[in-house]
Amino acid sequence: MLILVAKLAACADVPLLKQLGDEVGMSAQPSEEYLAERCSGGRANARWAQHCRQWMNAREAEQEAKRQSEVAAREAARAAEAAAYQEQQERRQREAAGRERAAVQADEREGYKHLSFEDFALDAARMQGAKVALYGIYVGKGQRLASNQFAALMWIERGQSTKGALMPLVTTDATRDSRAMLLRCDASPVGCVVVVRGRVRMLSMRNAFGADSRELGVVVESVR
Repeated sequence: MLILVAKLAACADVPLLKQLGDEVGMSAQPSEEYLAERCSGGRANARWAQHCRQWMNAREAEQEAKRQSEVAAREAARAAEAAAYQEQQERRQREAAGRERAAVQADEREGYKHLSFEDFALDAARMQGAKVALYGIYVGKGQRLASNQFAALMWIERGQSTKGALMPLVTTDATRDSRAMLLRCDASPVGCVVVVRGRVRMLSMRNAFGADSRELGVVVESVR
């Protein structure tokens, strides 16, 4: 064999020598670098088909594993981001709820009784002069406090008053800051959410058609 190799080298038949070397080394496992060079670009011949299939299968499996790992990493990152956002939202809600509880307690210390719209509809006739606080949507058009968005929109768009869900207000005696806040609310096409504090009174009101009436409402002292 050595004599044959020497003769081939002496004849400078390098391609033939390389082919012979390939054939001699086929019994050993080729290196990764050699397989990459031999099997890339469709240059593999029949003698190397099995090695190239194994190499290509292994490479595809490695690439798929890498892709799956990247997908899992992205999903984990998205899940962590979503969990952080949810925690942030819940923390903000807890903080807002805490601030509102403190504000309600402050209202009550100042003598304002918090009422729902239902409480007001049922009890206002017996509470004239009482200090109350109510949460709702201020509608600048006609100065009303609505219990919900639907009642507010019905009043804004059609001038219709939903029974028990729309309360008349008088704001002329409110604090300057409160009137400034309500003035900004007037610019909103759907009103804005507020807590009004004031006294229950029988008010002279004018509806959307220009008719005067007497209704129980609130003379506003302050707004938050």
